[in-house]
Amino acid sequence: MSFYIFFIAAYALVTFYVGLRAIQWLRLFAPRWLPWLFSLIYLVAATSLVLERIGPKDGWGRLAGHVRNTWLGLFAVSFLLVLAFDLLRTLWRLLRGWRKTHPLSGRNAIWSGVVILALIAAIAVYASWNARQIRVVQETIKIAKPADVSELQVVLASDLHMGLVMDAERLQVFVDAVNSQKPDLILLAGDLFDGTYADLAEPERAAAVLGQLQAPDGAYAILGNHDAGEDLDQMLTLLEQTGIRVLLDETVTVRGILLAGRLDRSPIGAQLGERKDLADLLSGVSLDQPVVLLDHNPLGLADARIQPVDLMLSGHTHNGQIWPGSLIVSQVYENGYGRLDSAGLTQLVTSGVGTWGPPWRIASQSEIVSIQLTFTAP
Repeated sequence: MSFYIFFIAAYALVTFYVGLRAIQWLRLFAPRWLPWLFSLIYLVAATSLVLERIGPKDGWGRLAGHVRNTWLGLFAVSFLLVLAFDLLRTLWRLLRGWRKTHPLSGRNAIWSGVVILALIAAIAVYASWNARQIRVVQETIKIAKPADVSELQVVLASDLHMGLVMDAERLQVFVDAVNSQKPDLILLAGDLFDGTYADLAEPERAAAVLGQLQAPDGAYAILGNHDAGEDLDQMLTLLEQTGIRVLLDETVTVRGILLAGRLDRSPIGAQLGERKDLADLLSGVSLDQPVVLLDHNPLGLADARIQPVDLMLSGHTHNGQIWPGSLIVSQVYENGYGRLDSAGLTQLVTSGVGTWGPPWRIASQSEIVSIQLTFTAP
C-alpha cells in the first residue's frame, strides 16, 4: 500500500510540474482561454490511467487505453526535456549571476518552448517508427551435450503484448519475420498479451495470424507477468487455437532436448497457482541431456545456475524500452539484456517484439533472436 501511495504522490507532483511549466509558457503569448483549454485536456490525459478502468472494457476501454499510451510517452519525454531546460536555466544563472534578464526569459523563453515542442514531436515520430521495426539478432550457442540432432535453428521472441497496439496487422509483420528465419523450433518467452483480453480488437483474426507460425518441431510458449488475471482462460484458449503449446510449469522433450517452461515469478493477477521450484521442475533430468529453460523474468538466473540448465531464455525487461530505462535495467538485473555466459550456462534476454504503455522505443529495439544451437558430446 505504501508503494502505491508513494507512486500516486510522485506522479501527481511530476504531472503538476510539467503542466505548470506548459501553462506558464502559454501565458507568455497565448489568449487567456488557451491555458484553460490546455489545462482541461491535460487533466483528462493525466487521469487516463484511471478513466480506462471506468465503463465498458471494449470500445471505451480501448479508446481510453490509446489515450493513456500516447499520454505516457509524451509525458515522459516532456518531463525529461522540461527538466533539462530548467537545469540549464539554473546553471546559467549560477554562472552569470542572478539577474532579472537572461537568455531564457521573455522572447527567448517563447522560442525555447517552441524548440522543446519540436523536439517532443521529432522524438515521438522517431520512437514510434523505431518500435515498429523488428530487427533480427543472430546468436550461435554450443551445448556440450548430445541431442538427437547436431544442429537446431531456434527463433526466440518475447513480449508481444497483444492488445491495443499489437493487433492482427502488426502480428502479421512479426509472423513473417519469424518465418523468414526458417526455424526448426519457435520459443515465446512470455507476455504474449498486454494484460486485458478485451483490448485485442479482433482475437479470432489474431489467432489465425499466429497460427501461421511455421516450425517443424513446433512452437512453445510460457506465460509472463501480464498473461494473468481474470482473462487468463480466454488467453489460453486463443493460444490453443493457434497450435502453440503453452508450458505451465512443465517440461517436454524436443529432439532429445529437455524444454522446461516456468510460470512467472510475479504475475499481475492469478496464474494457475504457485509456480514450482526449479529443482522440482527438473527433478530426475539426466545430467547428459541438454536443458533449455524458458523463464520470463531474467531474475530466475540465480535458480538456473544451481540446476543442470544449459540455456536460459528470458524477456520482460524490454531493455528499458524508453531511455533512461535501459540504464535502470542494467542496474536491477545481472543481465537485463543480451547474452551472458557463466559457468556452462548461457542466458539470453531479448528486448521483445511489442511495447508496454507508450508504443515507442528509444535506445532499445523490437527484435527476435535467431539462434543456431549446436550439440556436441563433451
